[in-house]
Amino acid sequence: MNKTILVLLGGGRGQWPNIWSVLSYAPDFVYVLPPAGDVTNTSTLVKWLDGRGVDREVLPPVAPYDREAAQDSCATLIERYPDSRILFNLTQAPKLMAIGAAYACIASRRPNVAAFHRETSTGSTHSAWGDLPDAGPAAITVDDYLMAYGRKAFDTFYAEQIPCTLEQLVQLSRNFAYQLPEFNGLIQWLRAPAQGGARIAGRRAEAGVGVWSKGWAPLLQRMSDFGLVKNVVAEDDRGGFELASTYVWNFLNGTWLELYAVDEARKCADPAGGRLLFSDCRMSVAIDTDDVTNEIDLACIDHAGFLLYASCKTNLSLKQDMLTEIIDRANLFGQSYCAKVFITNRSSAEVDSAVGLRDQAAARNVPIITGERLPKLGEHLVRAMVEARRRAR
Repeated sequence: MNKTILVLLGGGRGQWPNIWSVLSYAPDFVYVLPPAGDVTNTSTLVKWLDGRGVDREVLPPVAPYDREAAQDSCATLIERYPDSRILFNLTQAPKLMAIGAAYACIASRRPNVAAFHRETSTGSTHSAWGDLPDAGPAAITVDDYLMAYGRKAFDTFYAEQIPCTLEQLVQLSRNFAYQLPEFNGLIQWLRAPAQGGARIAGRRAEAGVGVWSKGWAPLLQRMSDFGLVKNVVAEDDRGGFELASTYVWNFLNGTWLELYAVDEARKCADPAGGRLLFSDCRMSVAIDTDDVTNEIDLACIDHAGFLLYASCKTNLSLKQDMLTEIIDRANLFGQSYCAKVFITNRSSAEVDSAVGLRDQAAARNVPIITGERLPKLGEHLVRAMVEARRRAR
């Protein structure tokens, strides 16, 4: 059986188009042709290939502006495999290297040699020479995408630490999103200094302390049914309860929004074809960068390899530096090839009252999804992806 050889021309920031082609074309062997001096990107790519168990070889680097050297290196590979299909991925290469590779393909005049450019924003693959095979249904994951930028994700949320099933936690998150005014009020009551023991040590909150709302009773009953709280007292004008653990407080204090968001994202449909929009979705992960740990609240990748990054914030002061944080983290993986979203449980009126926040968000292309819009969060995520793809072209 004839082999498929994939040649990856390195260079540029990130290696996602190269990694995509390995996932999609499943080659028998991979050659990496790097530009001289681009050690970091080459190392990132090789580390991913080795982690996947892909047979590979790194060719001697060529100067990024030496078209003839790139052409000679590619022509040598073509001659080495007269009976194999050879695919050249030109997407990541410096332009003169890509031109050299294309010249080598054209000069060969072989029907089993092809070169291509991958356009992530549209999910299109463009032939520079020859006929391309159909790309397979690659199982694109957020982990693969982050590895393309030299990042590794670590989970920070473990549902098994909370005394109910993950499905029940998802149900609760949906309850909170749909009954947000009542839930926000309950959490604010828990945050009050007099209730500090209830959230930190799990001690019982004293009945009648602070302002109590009888509207909290249905939520407390649901949480009690699922084991998150116990010893509930919920009268018209007084009440109290005990949290099952500090893990429960962490969930109620913010992780619920991330869980609700990832559940909504997994249901999103691509308006272009109707299938599920995202190939993979992750919530509550951390990435280590230069001895600093950055939190990712929500990351979703579509079938073309276009990422959505969302920051989910609850009950925090609304400041413009939140937008800077979103931009800085998105720049770690994709820059313009990354949809950026800010999701909050705060109301539109509260966002409007934060000086300059709306204007800065619009200027930085970061849509803000406020509490009133949470019941239709999926629709807003789809809209954010469509708009980000359009801008990236």
